[in-house]
Order: sequence, then structure tokens, then C-alpha cells
Amino acid sequence: MRREDERGTVILEWSIGITFCIFILMFFLSFSIFLYQKVMVKVAANEAAEIVAETYKFGELPDPESISKEDITKIGLYRYLLPGKLSDRHNAGVAKATRFFDDRLTKATLAKDNGGLSVKVERKGDDIGRCHYVVTVSKGYTFLFGKLLRAAGQKETELLSAQAVTSDFDASYYINTIKFTKYALKKAQGLSTIVGAANSLIELVSSTFKIGRSLTGH
Repeated sequence: MRREDERGTVILEWSIGITFCIFILMFFLSFSIFLYQKVMVKVAANEAAEIVAETYKFGELPDPESISKEDITKIGLYRYLLPGKLSDRHNAGVAKATRFFDDRLTKATLAKDNGGLSVKVERKGDDIGRCHYVVTVSKGYTFLFGKLLRAAGQKETELLSAQAVTSDFDASYYINTIKFTKYALKKAQGLSTIVGAANSLIELVSSTFKIGRSLTGH
């Protein structure tokens, strides 16, 4: 009887131990998927920022390799000064980043897509022809064995977000701006010469009138 009782006790302890180990493995599996997905959202944000920075000013072009000389001539010399043109390029940048996230986060996911994709692209000027882009993305996911994540303070369904920053330098815009500035300065110098000559003429006429008045006594 004692041997049978001991065997029953061992089986019970073994069952409890195996069940506990299974729960531990399930928890680590779920938490690993959560960490993986969080990292992938950050990686995708970095890649999207680079893509937007490379092709921001070229509208709907899919990648920088497809840019031709004709595309460059079409974008305009002073494309960042016109609000309408700048708004169009901004919308194109957001659309480009959104398409990238739809593709990238679909292929590189181990969690269930819960929708709610939100993409924000900001362009901030730093200097002539130099700026930086801030890309912010958020997307909802439901994780395998998500209820076990509550033990780590996580939710079964989580909205993961990431932000990436990259810089950009538009050489053609810089060169055209410098050329225009030099041209404007030359015109201003020429105008100042004309204005100076006119001022001298006015002063000469005024002096002549003063001399005439002194001679005539008026």
C-alpha cells in the first residue's frame, strides 16, 4: 500500500511540475513574441524614415533607384517655399511610409494583426537644403497566450509604437538657393548704385537751387 501511495504521490507531483513548466514555457513564448514584435516595429520605423528621406521630394516614386534626371527637373527649384507643393510632397511621404509599414509589418510579424495602423511624418528644416524627418508609427497586436502576459504587467492586446529620426541633405536645392541669393545680391548692389546716383543728383540740384536763391536774394 505504501508503494502504491508513493507512486500516486510521485505521479501527482510530476503532473503538477509538468503543468507548471508548460505554463512557464507558454509565458516565455508569449513574452518573446511581444518583445520581437516591439523590436520589429522599431526596425520598420527606422527603415521607413530612411526611405521617406531618400524619396520625399519625388512624390510617388517607389524607391531612389527609379529616380531619373527628368524626375529631378520636374520637382522645381524652390519646392520647399510653396505651401501647396510642400503639402503634396508631405502627403506623398506619408503615403509612402504607410505602404511600407503595411508590407513590412505584415511579413515580419508573429502576433495577430489587430489593425489601428497610424503613421505620422514630420519634416523639420535645419538649414538651407538640410532637414530631418521624424517618422512615428503605431499598430495594434494581439499576442499568443496573451492572458499570461498579465503576470508581467502587459496586456493581451497592445498598441505598439515607435519613432525614428533621420537627416537629409538636398544638394540641388542648396545650390539653386545659393545661386539665387548671389543673383539677388548683385541686383541689389546695382539698385543701390542707381539709388546712390539719384541721391547725388538730387543733392546737386538742391545745392544749385540754394546757390541761385543766395544770388537773387530770395
